[in-house]
Amino acid sequence: MTRLRRATTLVASIDGSRLRIHNFLDQSAFLCAPGWLAPLAELSEWTEREEAIEIFRRHGSEDAASDIEQLTAVGALVAEGSEGAGRDEVYRATWEWGPIAGLYHFGTRDIPFADEAEEAEFLAARGEQRPSPALWAEDGKGAIRLAAPALADEADLLETIFSRRSLRNLLPGGHLALADLGTCLAAGGRVLGTIELPLRGRLPLKPAPSGGARNPFEIYLDARAVEWLEPGVYRYGGQTHSLTPLTHSDGPPFSELVGGQEWANPSAAVLFLVAYWERPAWKYVAPSTYGSVLIEAGHIAQNVLLAATALGLANAVSAALLHHAVERRLGVDGIERSAIYAIALGEIDPAGDPLAFVAPDESAGASRP
Repeated sequence: MTRLRRATTLVASIDGSRLRIHNFLDQSAFLCAPGWLAPLAELSEWTEREEAIEIFRRHGSEDAASDIEQLTAVGALVAEGSEGAGRDEVYRATWEWGPIAGLYHFGTRDIPFADEAEEAEFLAARGEQRPSPALWAEDGKGAIRLAAPALADEADLLETIFSRRSLRNLLPGGHLALADLGTCLAAGGRVLGTIELPLRGRLPLKPAPSGGARNPFEIYLDARAVEWLEPGVYRYGGQTHSLTPLTHSDGPPFSELVGGQEWANPSAAVLFLVAYWERPAWKYVAPSTYGSVLIEAGHIAQNVLLAATALGLANAVSAALLHHAVERRLGVDGIERSAIYAIALGEIDPAGDPLAFVAPDESAGASRP
């Protein structure tokens, strides 16, 4: 006998005079008949189908079997043993930040990405509506110019920081030395030591800061042209500075993983930062933790980019992930483990067309103390 239950991940919004129900886990939505709300609310736990039909009839349904069939088809009800029920069970068991963070996380995945022509059309229309706001703040009256940062012992570090650019002019057919790749991985994810704290256990310390040292990210490597490595997917082990092979295959073009961005295709390798949600959720149960985890991806990526800059590598990041394709490639489920950020690495194409860079005019503007 089939058992049914209301999907856990339903939220409602008002669409004009109608009620729209969203299942944010599978990104579906439907207009809800008023008579469906009460029986849906009642079906919070597994219920035999015949009993569910009686619940709908009790709430005034004239064709309860048809109503249940429609609600199952749109994912509002899940049938025990189905794929939808399986995903719903994983969400129930592992997602600890509730529907607010869940709606944002699952509801903003796999959004459609515009190609260059569509983007140009959108920007032209946008410019007619209103001009772009200023993207930086100008000096105000009485502003004081600070001395240029120049710490003698840190000159090389500052030079690297100031030299970092997103270099998407990747060399077609280029390769990446394994030693250089290892340096980039260590800069982002090497475990430099551990500390033991009461109630918190043994905590890893890495080059990038992490809230409570909960270490929510692991680095996955999709290698295509790396010295001594077969093409495939690897997971970096920061504790031992090692690579665990996961799959050996060429995989799709990188553009099919990062929102159709063809500049990524010549990459020798792309690093994917994969969030392990249960690690921070164990200590931090507030939904705002989700945003903090995303910030940590930026810390890690910047370290990798600075290492790549120092090594003279082409490097660029992208958050325009086609999540299901990436996670299928990496072998993670997208619920307990989620790909968040991509870092492309490779050789610089000297014949490429990097963006022009104009340094600020230090002779103009504010006075120097």
